[in-house]
Amino acid sequence: MERDPRSKPRNPAVTRSKIIAAAQRSFVDAGYAQTGLRDVAEAAGVASSLVISYFGTKAGLFEAAFIEAMRINVVPVGSRSRFGRTLVRHLDDPSADIRIPAMIAQSIGDPEALAITRRIVRDYLVGQTAAWLGPPRARARAMSILSMTMGYVIQSRYVLTDETASARRHAAKTLSQVLQAIVDESDEALQSDHS
Repeated sequence: MERDPRSKPRNPAVTRSKIIAAAQRSFVDAGYAQTGLRDVAEAAGVASSLVISYFGTKAGLFEAAFIEAMRINVVPVGSRSRFGRTLVRHLDDPSADIRIPAMIAQSIGDPEALAITRRIVRDYLVGQTAAWLGPPRARARAMSILSMTMGYVIQSRYVLTDETASARRHAAKTLSQVLQAIVDESDEALQSDHS
């Protein structure tokens, strides 16, 4: 079968990216249960068979979309001494495409999506952040950072969008200080061990 000379050759990386972006939007806006592979394919401008070819199932697509969202939202950013400020500045940047909290929240209502979310959050988000933080209580501190930043993003981007600039600045400053204290805990513990 000859290819139509007017059609463009397919670029698998571009096609995959378009599908992932469409899936992320759908999982955030409609939730896991309401997202269909055909809807994602239509939004991405590709055939449904391509979505299945690339990802197999909706669960496979959700996992790939979730992991890709984490690549955009690097957890440990910048130097340790400015972690709190740098992360909050990123969370407050209107151009930052932060989809992880909404994808997590939307996955809660579906057992299949929730199982994927739990595994990815445990192994990647908490695991990698804990490794970056180091002792003491690295996993507990990583969980605290994740919990606070997720709550902050959901509140500031979806729920409390009409708060005053002053209230928003105060919340951002407080979160920044608390996050920094969590990161600095390891340094304080090392100093007290050497006292």
